[in-house]
Amino acid sequence: MLSKSDLRRELRKTRQDASEYRFFWSDALLDACIPILKFGQIVASYRALGSEVDPSPLDELAENCGCRLALPHLGSRDADMDFRAWNRRDSLEQASFGFEQPVPSTPHVIPDLVIVPLTGFDDTLNRLGQGAGHYDKYFSSNSKVLRIGLAWECQRTPALPVDPWDVPLDALLTENGLIIAANSRINST
Repeated sequence: MLSKSDLRRELRKTRQDASEYRFFWSDALLDACIPILKFGQIVASYRALGSEVDPSPLDELAENCGCRLALPHLGSRDADMDFRAWNRRDSLEQASFGFEQPVPSTPHVIPDLVIVPLTGFDDTLNRLGQGAGHYDKYFSSNSKVLRIGLAWECQRTPALPVDPWDVPLDALLTENGLIIAANSRINST
């Protein structure tokens, strides 16, 4: 099995190729998201960086379903990630890591559902992120939050190397549809 850093390098290239030649969002995929949004009065999203799947259509759907939105915020690379209230009309600042985030004075919120970018995933919905561990650390401290990943199907690998601190997803959206983890709270309704 490849190391996490080797997998990241390989899967970033795969994701880049997919994002250039494939369409992600469809009406059917967005319709499949509507029942999931009932889990979130506050839905945390992200601003896509590079070839990450752009969650903007899902953000708009969440707002139309009456959800409030939030985005991740990092004061520094070593800081704990938190979430700040956001609507699609708010201006954002450039974080030191290249992504856009709410300004520090924006109110802190605790989301019910977090939409998560990723580099890769496996058949049991383990997630390979960027390597800093911010999402895993947040999920470990906030275990009740529903975790939904966004990825191209080509980012799937049969199995990922998993560390004790890695937190799997509850569900994942690919251009092919919704995948729900066997132990997800989504299954209990």
